[in-house]
Amino acid sequence: MDKNFYVYVFLREDLVSPYYVGKGKGKRCYKNDGRTFPRPKDRNRIRIIKDNLTEEESFILEKLLILQWGRQDNGTGVLRNLTDGGEGMSGHKPSEETNRIRSEKIRKFWEGRERKGWNKGVPMTEERKQNLREKMTGRKNPEHSERMKGNKNSQGKRKPLSEEHKEKIRLGCQKSSKNRLRGEDGKFIPKK
Repeated sequence: MDKNFYVYVFLREDLVSPYYVGKGKGKRCYKNDGRTFPRPKDRNRIRIIKDNLTEEESFILEKLLILQWGRQDNGTGVLRNLTDGGEGMSGHKPSEETNRIRSEKIRKFWEGRERKGWNKGVPMTEERKQNLREKMTGRKNPEHSERMKGNKNSQGKRKPLSEEHKEKIRLGCQKSSKNRLRGEDGKFIPKK
């Protein structure tokens, strides 16, 4: 029996009064996905009440705590929980229809928007560049070196090109350069 579940609470800003009771596993109490309202930004307001529980034990404790503090929506107490607890979604697999609907919503959301990395377009400070240079200088990645050992084209293992092959390459380069325009200085004009 897995004993990797826990019961947690979200505390109000006074750090005394709870406003949500939940059951989780792993880093669930610190994540926002799948919630009806966001978790507190301040991690000091997230408290794990009891851990090393089985899933069944965590459901029971969650129900007891919700019963003890009561719910706001039905006028019995202070918690924002919308249920009496104990039902959870562990092991739930959404249907094909649900997955299709979610996929459509995501596609519509990103339509016409540009996806880019969180740091794309953010310039690096000179200090950061220098730190990276110092870290990477003289460093070899042993994993990469091992992978490259069997590579046919790695340095020293490549067969020398025959004169015939060299001639084909030279002729191919000439053909492609004849079709390109040159400027007054004799240099190629970049294609648009």
